[in-house]
Amino acid sequence: PRTLNFHMSASPQYRVTKQLDTADGACTAVDCSLREAIIASNAAPGAVIVPAGTYILSIAGPGENLGQAGD
Repeated sequence: PRTLNFHMSASPQYRVTKQLDTADGACTAVDCSLREAIIASNAAPGAVIVPAGTYILSIAGPGENLGQAGD
């Protein structure tokens, strides 16, 4: 018989705490925009928890794929 060993761990959760579109730092428990939550989840995959509301990505900028602007 063969034995299958595996390890499970919980993935991070990024909770959006504000509707403003900012990228002014890390996604923390008290300061996390939708943009910051997505950037954090791209760096360390996890769940982005978005409360009900309207979220407008408004930071203008050149086309880039890092989520910092323009998306």
